[in-house]
Amino acid sequence: VADTSGPLWKAQRKTCLEILREFGMGKNVLALKVQEEVDEYVNAIASKHSQPFDMTRMTQISISNNICSIVFGKRFDYQDPVFLDYVRAVDEYLSTSSANNPGVIFPNLRFIPGDPFKVHKRLQDFRMLLSKFIQPAIDRHVQEFDEDCVDDFISAYIRQLGEHRTRETHDYINEKNLPKVVLDLFGAGTETTSNAIRWTVAYFLHHPHVQDKCYQEIVNVIGTDRKPEMTDRQEMTYLEATIMEVLRIADIVPMSLPHSTSCDVTLAGYTIPKDAFIMPNLDSVLQDPEVWGDPDKFRPDRFIGPDGKIIRPDEFIPFSVGRRVCLGESLARMELFLYLTTMIQHFRFLPPEDDQLPSLEGIMGMTYSPKRFLVRAVPRKETELFAIQRIYSFYPVFRSRAEKELAEFRLVRTTQQPRHRNQSVPPGPGFALPLLGHLHLLETDPRAKFREWRRQYGDVFSFYMAGRLVVVLNGYDVIKQALVKQADTFSDRPHFLLLELMTDARGVADASGPLWKAQRKTCLEILREFGMGKNVLALKVQEEVDEYVNAIASKHGQPFDMTRMTQISVSNNICSIVFGKRFDYQDPVFLDYVRVLDENLSTNSSSNPGVIFPNLRFIPGDPFKVHKRLQDFRMLISKFIQPAIDRHVQEFDEDCVDDFISAYIRQIGEHRTRETHDYINEKNLPKVVLDLFGAGTETTSNAIRWTVAYFLHHPHVQDKCYQEIVNVIGTDRKPEMTDRQEMTYLEATIMEVLRIADIVPMSLPHATSCDVTLAGYTVPKDAFIMPNLDSVLQDPEVWGDPDKFRPDRFIGHDGKIIRPDEFIPFSVGRRVCLGESLARMELFLYLTTMIQHFRFLPPENDQLPSLEGILGLTYSPKRFLVRAVPR
Repeated sequence: VADTSGPLWKAQRKTCLEILREFGMGKNVLALKVQEEVDEYVNAIASKHSQPFDMTRMTQISISNNICSIVFGKRFDYQDPVFLDYVRAVDEYLSTSSANNPGVIFPNLRFIPGDPFKVHKRLQDFRMLLSKFIQPAIDRHVQEFDEDCVDDFISAYIRQLGEHRTRETHDYINEKNLPKVVLDLFGAGTETTSNAIRWTVAYFLHHPHVQDKCYQEIVNVIGTDRKPEMTDRQEMTYLEATIMEVLRIADIVPMSLPHSTSCDVTLAGYTIPKDAFIMPNLDSVLQDPEVWGDPDKFRPDRFIGPDGKIIRPDEFIPFSVGRRVCLGESLARMELFLYLTTMIQHFRFLPPEDDQLPSLEGIMGMTYSPKRFLVRAVPRKETELFAIQRIYSFYPVFRSRAEKELAEFRLVRTTQQPRHRNQSVPPGPGFALPLLGHLHLLETDPRAKFREWRRQYGDVFSFYMAGRLVVVLNGYDVIKQALVKQADTFSDRPHFLLLELMTDARGVADASGPLWKAQRKTCLEILREFGMGKNVLALKVQEEVDEYVNAIASKHGQPFDMTRMTQISVSNNICSIVFGKRFDYQDPVFLDYVRVLDENLSTNSSSNPGVIFPNLRFIPGDPFKVHKRLQDFRMLISKFIQPAIDRHVQEFDEDCVDDFISAYIRQIGEHRTRETHDYINEKNLPKVVLDLFGAGTETTSNAIRWTVAYFLHHPHVQDKCYQEIVNVIGTDRKPEMTDRQEMTYLEATIMEVLRIADIVPMSLPHATSCDVTLAGYTVPKDAFIMPNLDSVLQDPEVWGDPDKFRPDRFIGHDGKIIRPDEFIPFSVGRRVCLGESLARMELFLYLTTMIQHFRFLPPENDQLPSLEGILGLTYSPKRFLVRAVPR
């Protein structure tokens, strides 16, 4: 992109901009990824413990990681040797790449002995970047390419290659150009931003009052605990003005990139011939005394008007102007805001003890870089970990779990809800009973009551449950506001004593804070490594589908209940990922595991008295099944999961990591010397594995059974799906994930089942990590949050006729799939279902193969299944009989 011209440049730039917009350039989805990298960067700074350090390489690595997330779909560890080599090479390459460098102008200088102009070195670095870092990543993407799993720049570009193959633009958008396009993105997206951050810190050391004023604004707008969000930027006038002043005075790309004329042209009365070398001198604008008055003074206030709002003069052009304006400008502005806000929020930057200030004279290369300097980053407050340790030091340690249980039980028993709720909290029903709260008003399935309360109190209402405030979020806008826009506050999980009774460990599903982030990040990295959403996993799933179809065929068209068979088959997909093996459908240990998992999930709703009051297990006869659930949980761990982990530990081979458990064991070794060892360890692994089974089994198996139930009620939908399968795949070939894009009606049918069946109507419960304002109400810290997905998926204002099974609602006039924002069966935000891509893959491959082989009919007595389900943690169809007649 950077050094091309004419049609080639136009095609490349258009393609790159389309892809970058697709992946959220300048939007919240990318801001979340950048904030995750900022957290790693801040941790790296904190590890210096206020001692003087050079922030150059650390900053380059962190900014490069943002580009890696976009381009490769992954970030690198700060100590990764290949990544470090890449960052060094890019740094050296750009620092010697100015247009007036003799080695750039006269490349034959590389033949001079000793390579005094570093021409040969630059060529070697360039080839190393392509051969060791970029090309291998492209090759991997090509091998694993899946049209339905386009989740980074390279895979999107590969998709574009296919689309351009039959167009005139194939000469431009092709495999040959991709490596250089990737290198250009790194060049454009790394050095400018990392230099701007270092220049900002340098100017802070010279002008500490500016740093202090930025910090005061951060405290006023964001506070000291909440992470910054891009929506804060409009209120952060002084910080924004400071960033603008740094970009102006530091003059990071003073000569822009060179241009060239495509024909003879007249400019300012002069003739400029074709192919003239054009140097846009941005320095002449950004340092112009006639524009700025005192351009050599660092004065952020110049960008603030009398009304206190930002002034953006036309002459403020640090990213150049015109069609060749910097491709990554919106990303750079986002990064500068999130990095600098977080840095200033956490640290005060000071010179070393000898008060030596950095030079404000830089080094000219492709960019104008600050000379290396030392800085101290002094934390503004105690670290969170130390604060927690200090708080707990004042409390007596419980001598036994029983004593802790008794204390909590007494606490709950003495808790009463207020007769009149605080007016600032969300409204809801009136007087609450001691201990029970409003539980007596709720049925086993509370959705009807929630709809009534929504009509009465609005989209945000609350009630009390066992002494705890429960806030119910209704409607897409409110749920998105909480779980996406205020994700930092609404991403915790509520505390349940029952979980502590089961295990001291924490997995992914019920963890919060740093533990959850570490677990989720580790699990996602491993799942992506083993092909989540890609063809390599699709092949394994298809093998299991074949076994499942054989099991159905063994019923010979006779009525059968497909519940356990479906649970077993879908669980086997998780087994393949987690254990590296599948189980026979008759394996007694495996059958016991599936039964226990099913029973636990069917009774595990957050309003179940046994979940809220675990001491009910002491009631004779165990009427609330609390004791049984504890026994079942321990059986799952001790007989099914722990033995498999023990085998993996004994047989672990670093060179043969071929399933989730072995990959997690490898991660344990890597985290042993890191702060995250408290999270990624042997103790937590069994619970992580159990969470994967819980998340990956019940939802998908229920969706398959709901689909068959709706087929029996709407046989024309089944017939239409079959006809589409015949037209696209035929009757003999197995379906592949690449077929999915042509299977519009089947895809719409799956979406309609996920919508109308409402399989996880209350999502999983969340909790607030601090006091927060939502929809004008105060939601206190540790409030129990219920995101009511039912209120979105069954909303008449969104769907018109939500109680009608109508797949066509997801098909547009052009015959293509419509994906409304309100289609959120897997929830939204950071806690979105971990196995969503696997579930979508399974549903497509299972249902396509099932319909291809069988016509599903009711029993001979034509008894149709009930479309009223059973609510546990998921909403399951009641058991029913079906005939699968071979086609």
